[in-house]
Amino acid sequence: MHNEFIIELPQLNNAFDPDALWNGCQSNESHINESYGVKCWEVKPDQKEVAHIFSQINQDIMEKPLIGWLMYKYQDKWLKPHIDKDRDAILMFPIEPSNYKISFLDNEQDLNTVYEHTYQCPTIVNSNQLHCVYDHGIERKFFQISLFFKDYSWDNVINYVSNGQLLHQTVQ
Repeated sequence: MHNEFIIELPQLNNAFDPDALWNGCQSNESHINESYGVKCWEVKPDQKEVAHIFSQINQDIMEKPLIGWLMYKYQDKWLKPHIDKDRDAILMFPIEPSNYKISFLDNEQDLNTVYEHTYQCPTIVNSNQLHCVYDHGIERKFFQISLFFKDYSWDNVINYVSNGQLLHQTVQ
């Protein structure tokens, strides 16, 4: 499934062991983003638990190196509406809970939802669209890879996925 907001990648289901990644990243460089209530551990492309995923992403279509983040969202916060200005898209791997909703909004004032997606598998998110997660009261863990395309447009991202150019082969 794909549309102007998301592209599902079910072929990446079970691509890594979440517990092994969590344990493997605890000594990585980290920071807390108070605004969004998340603790972020940097995940480098050679992180043994997910290196095979990074290596499957076609670097020839990327403008900058991939950046991975293991994220823990605190229960008493929520992921407020925002647009990611520093990356084109996010390859999102929900860990815990494995199913939750991301909402895309028409503006920051009214918070009218124009599209809502329930994660059921790894998903590329169009992070240039205003989005949030109404997750106050929920602890979340997720892994994400920031994507920076050479010739970014969301239509190009859809085409890269559709014609098999984004991933070299299915990750096992």
